[in-house]
Amino acid sequence: MQNLTSKLILSFLNIAIIFILFSSKTMFELTQSLFGSIFTVAFKGCPTTAGLLLHGLLFALLNSYIHNLLFSVESKLELYENDKKKKY
Repeated sequence: MQNLTSKLILSFLNIAIIFILFSSKTMFELTQSLFGSIFTVAFKGCPTTAGLLLHGLLFALLNSYIHNLLFSVESKLELYENDKKKKY
């Protein structure tokens, strides 16, 4: 049960940190400077519909990537520790 609780806390913190970063006014201004020639992401730091969709997509992709990265490393460590216990 402890392992499940720590995974839930880690997942929550991961989502919270990424959300805070992606929802900030500075991030919308940065995205506007990068994608402004294609479409309007933000007007004076306030997101447009296209900006919200872009940030939502980037949020989902980054969250999925980090989640897979964190838990694949964790599962590899668990396999290594289990193999180590079996040998001794």
